[in-house]
Amino acid sequence: MAMGSGSIKGLAFPIFFASGMLIYTIFSNIGQAIIGQVESNLVLMNYQRIKPMDPLIARSLIEIIICAASIVVILGGFYWAGYTFT
Repeated sequence: MAMGSGSIKGLAFPIFFASGMLIYTIFSNIGQAIIGQVESNLVLMNYQRIKPMDPLIARSLIEIIICAASIVVILGGFYWAGYTFT
């Protein structure tokens, strides 16, 4: 059997691999984006209404939205290519 030609508990290997990598990528990107967020937005901290958590929350939401859109596009492409999943 060639690697990637079978299924894993009824799920095709490309879908299994893509779903795992997408979830890992979401958390990795959010973590990397948050690390330097406060230092890069020190100018915003001069305003009284902006707290240090505000840029962190905003960046996290942006990353989640971007990654969710990527998931929809990638899994939609797999569905269009003929892979079925539930």
